[in-house]
Amino acid sequence: MASALDDLPLILGFTVVAFVLGAMTPVVVHRLDPTPRQPAPQTKYLQPLRDAVGALDRTVDDLSKTVSSLAAEVNKLRVELAAARRPPEPQPPAVAQPASPSAPQPEPSPASPGPSAGDSSDSPPDAQRAPSEP
Repeated sequence: MASALDDLPLILGFTVVAFVLGAMTPVVVHRLDPTPRQPAPQTKYLQPLRDAVGALDRTVDDLSKTVSSLAAEVNKLRVELAAARRPPEPQPPAVAQPASPSAPQPEPSPASPGPSAGDSSDSPPDAQRAPSEP
């Protein structure tokens, strides 16, 4: 009488062969299928697209330059508006000068006004003193 253990090598052999064939089937089928070729691009369709992209690129460049110039003009107008809205700075009161004519004090020029009340808090008191004569 044959036992079930006598058929075990035959069952294992068939299982291994089935597993190997099942694992190889996608590889073999894939190699047998020819790879589909990509159709060559139609140049008659690409040329109008290239022209359109070139025109868009030039339009974007022109718009970029226009926006840059407009931004510069807006900044310039903002500066002018801020200068027009700013009230004129009051002139500091005239300080009596010492009697010695040998050392005249330089007067502040209109381009660079002297320290005003707002500037006095920013700088130390030593910086606001007039230079002493030797």
